[in-house]
Amino acid sequence: MSTTIISKTCPKCGKVYDKKTYSGHGKVKDSDRYEYGSPIKKCPSCGHLFADRDFHEIAIEGIRKQDEKTFKTSDIVMALALIGAGLACVFGLDYAAGWFFAGLGVLIFVAGLVEAPIKRKRLEIEKAASEARMQNPSYVAALRAIGVYVPAKYLPKDSVSDAGHQ
Repeated sequence: MSTTIISKTCPKCGKVYDKKTYSGHGKVKDSDRYEYGSPIKKCPSCGHLFADRDFHEIAIEGIRKQDEKTFKTSDIVMALALIGAGLACVFGLDYAAGWFFAGLGVLIFVAGLVEAPIKRKRLEIEKAASEARMQNPSYVAALRAIGVYVPAKYLPKDSVSDAGHQ
């Protein structure tokens, strides 16, 4: 397993404004960098406002399908594999190791059950925060100024004709 550090830089002055660490194998995918929240960032060095494309407003883009799932497919596969290996050991090779593996599989499954409502609540809170931000005309104007598409329903009545584009 490798660790990748991504330094995000200001598009105006080039100074680093954020660093993220990712663990895994190979290249960090865009889907790994997907976060909910305001895409508006202000460079601490030069004060420039710009859009961080890793951040997404739920009010504009909605919640990704993969974030709505209760369980990740990989977690289900891992839990079933461990339970299967554990039961095979219990009835064949090593009784103690078998119960260890089976227990570990059950633990992964239960952790997923516990995490699901917490994840759902976090998304509900972020969705409400996103909707609140989108009700602020200054915030909507700032989004548009940095090139973020804003649906017509969030635009002031006098600018709906341009459908969110500049």
